[in-house]
Amino acid sequence: MDGMTATTPFLEFRLWWRRASAGKQSAAVGAVATVVALIVWIAVPLAGGGPSSNLNAGSNGRALGTGGSTGAGSGTAANAGTTTGTAAAAGPGTGTTGAGAAGGQGAGGAGGAGGNPGALLAAGCSGSGRNMSVGVVLIDALGLNNVFGIPSTSSQQAMWNAAIDSINKSGGAGCNHLVPDYQTYNEGDPSTAQSACLAFVQHKDFAVLSGLLPQNPDTCMLQNHLPVFEEIPISSKDIQQWYPYYFSVDSQIQVVYRNWANAARQFNVFNAAQGFKKLGIFYSDCQPEVNGAMLADLQQIGVPPGAIDRYDLGCPTSFASPSSIEQAVVKFKTDGVTTATIDNDIKDTQNITKQSQAQGFRPRWAIPDLGTAAVTANPAFAPDPSNFDGALAITPQQYGANTSPGFKESPADTACDQIMTSHGQSGVMASPDQFAGAVCNLVWMFAAAVDHAPSVAQDQLAAGLQRAGSVPFAFPDGPDNFSASGTTWGGQFWRPLTYHSSCGCWQLDNPNFQPSF
Repeated sequence: MDGMTATTPFLEFRLWWRRASAGKQSAAVGAVATVVALIVWIAVPLAGGGPSSNLNAGSNGRALGTGGSTGAGSGTAANAGTTTGTAAAAGPGTGTTGAGAAGGQGAGGAGGAGGNPGALLAAGCSGSGRNMSVGVVLIDALGLNNVFGIPSTSSQQAMWNAAIDSINKSGGAGCNHLVPDYQTYNEGDPSTAQSACLAFVQHKDFAVLSGLLPQNPDTCMLQNHLPVFEEIPISSKDIQQWYPYYFSVDSQIQVVYRNWANAARQFNVFNAAQGFKKLGIFYSDCQPEVNGAMLADLQQIGVPPGAIDRYDLGCPTSFASPSSIEQAVVKFKTDGVTTATIDNDIKDTQNITKQSQAQGFRPRWAIPDLGTAAVTANPAFAPDPSNFDGALAITPQQYGANTSPGFKESPADTACDQIMTSHGQSGVMASPDQFAGAVCNLVWMFAAAVDHAPSVAQDQLAAGLQRAGSVPFAFPDGPDNFSASGTTWGGQFWRPLTYHSSCGCWQLDNPNFQPSF
């Protein structure tokens, strides 16, 4: 449709693969030998974006951010990691930040600091500075990047060069000149993940941007205490295990689920007076701890076990079998399910809703958004419009803003656009897979962590990020607040979306982000 930003099938596949077992990942590699299977498999980006400003002076004396209105109220910076040469004092946390309500964000998405978030005034830097080697992963989707609508590895490298160049022209990160160390990761060849990791370690890179997900976890780098900045949601289990070395511009999975449960209760999704009788959960068991978190959240908000019906679709290498989905739908319809959700199984949303419509099962849908809004916005992965019409999603991201009336780019979007176009690259909304926004966000997050670290040391980046408080992100990430102890991920805020069959799109119910529960 005119004026809408098309999504492309890529990063959602990465998210699924991140959660699958090694055996299923290997089986999927064989399955993707056929282009058709691959195209059906892969689904949309999950990067992040949002407001911020009011960032404290960094260790080199320069200030991040240039004022302007913010969408997220920064909490008090954590008193973490104030000793040099040791791990940050703040332990890993799974709770939410103490941020205030995020307001002032219209349909254009995240409000951010005015000016260029990458324009860091290096007033405290002097001398020639030192070089800091930073690993960067270039993604080769089985040699079929053009098929999936994502940038070629050469285009990716040009975007990374643009974002890194903008930091270097402003004094570098912690007065260090960033030197990218590019390694190509072929997602059809697991050995390339290992070789990329070994290269990063051998080259003594300071950190890695983008990571090696999905086929291989980031374990190799993290075991070597090499900080990794990811672009998709990460689990609290991984955050705790690898603190203070694991970061993401996106949210923590369990926070998304907790926000969904509590926000859904606010919107009377589980209110008997509004027609609620029983909740049906279609789920994939690839990550049992995530499934358990959803049940715990529902119990916490007062949904009794007797009002919950579940169906395990397993952890298949591709889509769940049609027979399993049909059995689940028949079971839920027979059991009197009135409200339904999908847990850890974004890829099957289309098939689930089509089968539900065919069986005359028309529940009220309420979805925790770990990528559903991005995936279902793509016509190739669209849900049944009649069955899904009016579905509620609780999202930490900016999806839905770009298809709502009056959409305008945020200052962070504009800043990233200027960086990219000055180097002959497409801006945020025009770049394939919104890849430009993800690149800007990862570079900005890394630079903020270095600039505010008590010392320029790998185990001090978490403390630096917490001192920074928040970082302006471009589309599609929502606002962030890193100030709470142990926080190394974004997406601490949420807002509601509704799916409209009339446009086949999600639109904002309220442009203002709210702080996590």
